[in-house]
Amino acid sequence: MRASVREILRNFAYFTDRALVEPVIITKNGRDRIVMISAEEYAMMRDLIDRSSEQSGEHSFRPGRNPKSPAG
Repeated sequence: MRASVREILRNFAYFTDRALVEPVIITKNGRDRIVMISAEEYAMMRDLIDRSSEQSGEHSFRPGRNPKSPAG
């Protein structure tokens, strides 16, 4: 499902409920910008990334932190 920032702001409760069952792609100026997913889906993805990183010997990427930023 896709929705603009404006639509999200007008119907936030609806879109957060939708994000519980499917990803909601939030667009800005017609371009995909952010994906809203359930906390459960996020936890599963994070766990998968961590396990994959451990197996490959790479450093684990922590979603929510920008690896490009100085503080990241």
